[in-house]
Amino acid sequence: MMTFSGIGDLLAHQNAFPESGWIFVEKSFDTTSEKDIREGRFCIAQDDDEEFDLEETHCTWLEAPMFRAIVGERLEKNPAAPLGELIAAAIHYLDKDTFMP
Repeated sequence: MMTFSGIGDLLAHQNAFPESGWIFVEKSFDTTSEKDIREGRFCIAQDDDEEFDLEETHCTWLEAPMFRAIVGERLEKNPAAPLGELIAAAIHYLDKDTFMP
């Protein structure tokens, strides 16, 4: 299992993500909290057994490929997007099921 401490760590390792699968968060994670996204623990399963275990103990946040798409789309619009803007883009996608304008 891959684990990441905060969205900065997640962003730094996004090229190592599997082609499919979920990014998991702890059940107490608030998906609309900038603080939780900045500082929370993210997990990605590396095989089916790990994914099954994570589904039992964690909640899903975003699919790994969708996270990369959200970040990529935001950076296309603003190549110098600060971390807060990337967090806002993820929250917007979770809330509206569409990319942030």
